[in-house]
Amino acid sequence: MTISSETRKAGPYTGNGLTTSFSFAFKVFTAADLLVVRTDLSLIESTLTLNTDYTVTLNSNQDSNPGGTVVLPTALTTGFLLTLSSQVGALQATDLTNQGGFYPSVLNTALDKLTILVQQLKEQVGRAVKTDISSSVTPAQLIATLTTNAANAVASAASAATSAANALASQVAAAASAAAALVSQNSASSSASSASASASTATTQAALATTNGAAQVSLATTQANNSATSATNSANSATASANSAAAALTSKNNAATSETNAAASAAAALTSKNNAATSETNAASSATAAANSYNTFHNQYQGAYATAPTTRPDSSALQIGDLYFNTTTNSMQVRGGSGWTNAGSSVNGTTRRFKYVATAGQTTFTGADANSNILAYDAGYIDAYLNGIRLDATDYTASSGTSFVLSSAAVVGDELNIIAFGTFSIANFDGAGINAGTVSPTKLTAGAPAWSNGGSLALPGATSQTGTGISFPSTQNASSDANTLDDYEEGTFTPTLTNTGSTSTFSIVQGKYTKVGKIVTCVVSFDGGASGAATGNLLLAGLPFPAISNNWGNVGNWTASTGNVGAVVTPNGSSTTVQFWIGGGSYAPIMSFATAVIVYQTNT
Repeated sequence: MTISSETRKAGPYTGNGLTTSFSFAFKVFTAADLLVVRTDLSLIESTLTLNTDYTVTLNSNQDSNPGGTVVLPTALTTGFLLTLSSQVGALQATDLTNQGGFYPSVLNTALDKLTILVQQLKEQVGRAVKTDISSSVTPAQLIATLTTNAANAVASAASAATSAANALASQVAAAASAAAALVSQNSASSSASSASASASTATTQAALATTNGAAQVSLATTQANNSATSATNSANSATASANSAAAALTSKNNAATSETNAAASAAAALTSKNNAATSETNAASSATAAANSYNTFHNQYQGAYATAPTTRPDSSALQIGDLYFNTTTNSMQVRGGSGWTNAGSSVNGTTRRFKYVATAGQTTFTGADANSNILAYDAGYIDAYLNGIRLDATDYTASSGTSFVLSSAAVVGDELNIIAFGTFSIANFDGAGINAGTVSPTKLTAGAPAWSNGGSLALPGATSQTGTGISFPSTQNASSDANTLDDYEEGTFTPTLTNTGSTSTFSIVQGKYTKVGKIVTCVVSFDGGASGAATGNLLLAGLPFPAISNNWGNVGNWTASTGNVGAVVTPNGSSTTVQFWIGGGSYAPIMSFATAVIVYQTNT
């Protein structure tokens, strides 16, 4: 059956301290396929255990009414969350065998499981951190960057707060130092005034001393000492005032530096905040890209339907190459230029038979036959029989793959039998393993005879030639089998003719040879000119292949201007030189014109 909803999660449900039952509406195969997760107030998640932490009641028909109910033994705590999803294992347990059973329910279950796995993956990916498809940054690196930026932002904010506090403290210290400097300055002024008064008093007392005697001298001395002490105190106060002023300046500079540090920390915190926002944007873009990728996949591979889709899942137009599984005909369909068509053979196996019993005037046969089999075939690959008589292709129309239309209406009770043949392609295999039958030469592999387009056959080691014929390798690969032809050659050669008696000039010398295995046949033509018969023995050198030592070869007929002379040939000193000998026992004299056929044996 179909899975018509993309939802693969129920909840999260919020606990109220009363509710124990929580429903879900997505298909699962068994209660163990359900994933139940509880989240406490600290946002810590825990996966619950079936039959320990909860029980499951599944709806009886997971195809027409998917889902069920999760029941907790006690009510979900107030504020706690409960989330339901599925955890179908990513395993493939369906095994379709050759010539075995092939049931729609098995295929539907397998396809439903694939769809559930995709939905589980989509639900998990929707919660994941993703990067752009063109990015070299991994999700783990992105998370590390976000964590680091957040930590830096917190540290920068803390540093800014510390710097601001330091700046305030420095400012307060500067104000206190300035106040202390002012006090010291006032104290110095007071001490200076006291010293001046004491000096004046000392002068007066000194004058009085002259008048008043020794007592006044003693008083003057005391007043002078007091004046010196006041002057020292004044100098000390002035030094303290200068030190306080310097401390105030240092505190002011420290306050300015702290203020600068605070501004820098604030800028760093803003940068970290911006980086975090950028990372968040990138994560959202990655999530969008993942969703788009899933939608693109789902638009082309649409799942299972009872009837052919007219649009893609996103409501856009169908495209060539789109796929879906037809649950009515149990066949995979592909979108072509003229509509939906079978992606493979409509027949499971090599043949499938359908039997229909006609009603009066019936011309179209489709759907379930007498045995409840749904008609499905590949156009052009059926045979049809009406009451046992095979119908010609002109007697019917069978092009849709699901209906059969007679050209002439059937009579009630007529029996129509349709045999649908499966179509398939075989895999490539090595032609070297073929030992019987006929195979196209282009399918043969290296090591086997090679055929050219013109029909020439080249044996292993030989070069293919144009035209027709068999090409042997240039170097003979001799066979030990007496019934095997391992060499064939033909060509021309230029022999050399001389005689042992009178000198004669040969104006025309031509040679042709044919070699089959180790037997060489040469045809030699020569012209000794108009001098007539010369004396001495005729020697022919330059045979194309060396002869076996002391090998006698039959010349056949020697045709000359003076008549035919029977002769044989034998090597004379060289395996490539022959001497002609007449049957009467003497060697042949020079002929003015002759043609000789020489047959001899060679070892090459």
